[in-house]
Amino acid sequence: MYLSTNLSSYFSSRYPSVRNTVLMLSLTAVLASCASAPEAPVGQIQAAEQAIAAAERITASDYALPELLEARADLVSARTAVQNEDMLAASRYAELSKAGAELASARASEGKVRAVIDDMQKNIDVLRQEMQRKTGQMQ
Repeated sequence: MYLSTNLSSYFSSRYPSVRNTVLMLSLTAVLASCASAPEAPVGQIQAAEQAIAAAERITASDYALPELLEARADLVSARTAVQNEDMLAASRYAELSKAGAELASARASEGKVRAVIDDMQKNIDVLRQEMQRKTGQMQ
């Protein structure tokens, strides 16, 4: 008893910074253990779901199937990460899913525009052939 009391008073009088450091570390550890776990990224997951639904509405699977499948897989990974209580990973997967769905939408829009352009080019080619045929008949 004498030794522990004597050592305690020796260190507290001799090394007050060590005592303060130990006290601060203990307090930090207690506060860290009381900190609550981060919340699930519900809003990000919903945004990813909406982006995927929007891509499906414009038939992105016709023009950007790989991107749409990857977005769906990332959404599944986000939900799995929530179940595993890894909210940081869930947030990242949800963001990846949303970005993938938006990419699929953009590629689908591009594909539709290209299809219209190709159709117009075919119509122009048919009109040129028709004009050449008719001008050949007039001569």
